[in-house]
Amino acid sequence: MKQKCVSVSREPFKHSNMNKLPSLSKDTRYLLLIGMLYLTGTSIAMTFIQIYLVRLTSDIGGIILQNVLNYAALLASYMLGSQLARYWKMRSILLGGLLFTASYYLCILLLQEKTSAFLVPLGLLNGIGQGLYYFSFNLLVGAHVEENEQGRFFSWQQSFNYAAASGYLFYPAF
Repeated sequence: MKQKCVSVSREPFKHSNMNKLPSLSKDTRYLLLIGMLYLTGTSIAMTFIQIYLVRLTSDIGGIILQNVLNYAALLASYMLGSQLARYWKMRSILLGGLLFTASYYLCILLLQEKTSAFLVPLGLLNGIGQGLYYFSFNLLVGAHVEENEQGRFFSWQQSFNYAAASGYLFYPAF
């Protein structure tokens, strides 16, 4: 028995129907911009920082330890974010995460050759920044992105995730 193909929409598809999609609200566009800039910036910076650390230290064990501590601190600060949310606004926690992450990059820039002696605290610093950022960003997305905007928001966000992840394709060239 043949089944009919059922269209979800009652109207036939026309290119002009695409113009009827609602535009994203100001808060949603702002969150999308923050997410895209953060993801792109950290992806590019981390690629070069990993190369810099490998060339500087020649100790892959120390770099692995830094990355493990980064993720442990990320998890801890993500959970700590729920406690901070009782006292601080989400935007303040987001800003704190951005400041911790920026201070990680600034410390590497200022320490230069001495960076290898501070891999453990640097891993913790970056993990705290990322944990606070992702905790607050995810809650802000849930609070400000309307149900009719979710599809478009997450489509844009995912397309930039793929674009940022493509930076690792160029890693072997360096």
